[in-house]
Amino acid sequence: MRAVKNTLIRQFSIPRDRVQTFSKVFLSNLNFLKAFRVTDKRDEPETPPSQKIVDASMVIPERRSEGVREFLDTCFVMMPFGQWYDLYYKEIYVPAIKEAGFEPVRADEIFSSGSVVEQVWEQVDKAKVLLADLTGKNPNVFYELGLAHADRKPVVFTSGVLDDVPFDLRHLRVIIYDVREPNWNQNLKTNITAYLKNAKLDPAKSIPQPFRDMEVSRKG
Repeated sequence: MRAVKNTLIRQFSIPRDRVQTFSKVFLSNLNFLKAFRVTDKRDEPETPPSQKIVDASMVIPERRSEGVREFLDTCFVMMPFGQWYDLYYKEIYVPAIKEAGFEPVRADEIFSSGSVVEQVWEQVDKAKVLLADLTGKNPNVFYELGLAHADRKPVVFTSGVLDDVPFDLRHLRVIIYDVREPNWNQNLKTNITAYLKNAKLDPAKSIPQPFRDMEVSRKG
């Protein structure tokens, strides 16, 4: 955890004598949230969180085996894990992100031995842009989102329910999709590609205040 503690001191201005207390609270909250736990099949609802885009008999898709293409800028995807979310990730998010010129990365694709928090932080800090699916107000997603905003990273949001997007984030780049509309999945894919490209060209519009001013101050 030494790297995390040093980051807290250097980048987030946590007083050195308070780092230990902060870390204990931080890890307690992480344990409470059961962070980054893949959804057990028994915990899943009988129906998916939104309309199916594939046959329900399909199993959870296998993780990509080719690994991350290091020569591309990465887009770190913050979304829940589980059968339906995994299918959406494979069928919509991955191709949309690649079309925008990024390499998609999701937390469950990079976990290895060591600190989960450090691995997630590394991917957030490394990413050129991030994509967050806020549908269902998943606490793990909002935790990762907090890290991204604290690191002044541009984030594009998607949600199938407008109310799942906090009011003070709705002025940023948010894609609201309606699964009742024809071709909603293709439209979502197209919008994600366009929004990610725009976020790369003008990242400030995808970073909320006061973090945007903090970035300007650091550059000044």
